Amino acid sequence: MERSSSHHIRMVLEITHDYYRGDSVPVELIPDLFTQRRMTREGMLLKKQKGNRWLLLQSGEPPAEPEEGNFVFDLCVNSPSFHYVTMEKQSGKDYTYGATSRPGSWKTLIFSLPQTGEVKEVNVHLCGRSKFLEFLCIPRYTAPACLLRLAERTQLLACSGPESRMLFGHIPAFRFVTSQQVLLRSRYTLCFSLWEVRKAGERLLTRELPLPAADSISPVSPKDTITTYFYF
Repeated sequence: MERSSSHHIRMVLEITHDYYRGDSVPVELIPDLFTQRRMTREGMLLKKQKGNRWLLLQSGEPPAEPEEGNFVFDLCVNSPSFHYVTMEKQSGKDYTYGATSRPGSWKTLIFSLPQTGEVKEVNVHLCGRSKFLEFLCIPRYTAPACLLRLAERTQLLACSGPESRMLFGHIPAFRFVTSQQVLLRSRYTLCFSLWEVRKAGERLLTRELPLPAADSISPVSPKDTITTYFYF
């Protein structure tokens, strides 16, 4: 069993997220005031490990008559993009969510510990959002009447377009959009290339279009689509 000085483990909590796979989820676990006071009375401390894992440690044996009530921790977010990539969820197997009044906090995490003293494992999975990916290609160095083709390397994801658009009332653009929503990720295996179609053959304009950032909301379909602007 893992130990920290004379403390022993009461809880192991791990947070995972669809978007931040392989990366650290940008949240911190902070006990609310009542939980902090209870932890002090019962000789507990919270230790952050590498990645997305926390240990709740206790010195000595659990009290013969432990306090009743739940432990409440604020999930404090330290990245603005978190809100764009995270779905709301009300509860999990070993915990529930509650509202919070702490600035910068997204939810409160509420759970109880076994009074027998055994280790409790809490696995919190945060679901990511899915969006259509949009590419707004704006001719700057190429004739506005050119013919374009967008290709995805794996050929597993099709795109509609190009559709001629006038952005913000005066900027001509070609719009491509994926035929289905894509689960947002911090890293994708997707790769889109843009080609100009000519009578003599196709000319590669870019081998890898920048993928839309999670907080780059589409001016055409803001509710369900994120976009990237590409000048060619």
